[in-house]
Amino acid sequence: MTHVSENLAAKLRQVLAGRLADPPHTRYCVAFSGGLDSSVLLALMNSIVAEWPDAALRAIHVNHGLYADADRWQSAAQAAAQKRGVEFSAIRVVVAEVAPGGVEAAARVIVRWRTPWLAAKSWFAHTTSTINWRPSCYS
Repeated sequence: MTHVSENLAAKLRQVLAGRLADPPHTRYCVAFSGGLDSSVLLALMNSIVAEWPDAALRAIHVNHGLYADADRWQSAAQAAAQKRGVEFSAIRVVVAEVAPGGVEAAARVIVRWRTPWLAAKSWFAHTTSTINWRPSCYS
């Protein structure tokens, strides 16, 4: 781990310790698009969870199907998670209507309604990434 990633991991451990009663015995889910932000978060969480034998980590990819490459992005996210040895799940949602903020806003509303545990946002390193604070992603 580099000095920067060690600092980020230390800050993330502080966030986890401040939010959870027993971080080393928790099951974590990270919303994983496969993009840079979620890849960094998944790598950091994977390194932290590796230190805790009783913790678990799962990458969750939401496939909105909004773009022609959506299935390819899901496959790439799955391959990236598997390369790290992280359990992977994908959720496919169908966006049937457009919200005032556009089709992507409608997709976010659907995801929050269908998977409320995935909607908890955590500001970390000047980016919004999603960490599950409840174990329901394992049910």
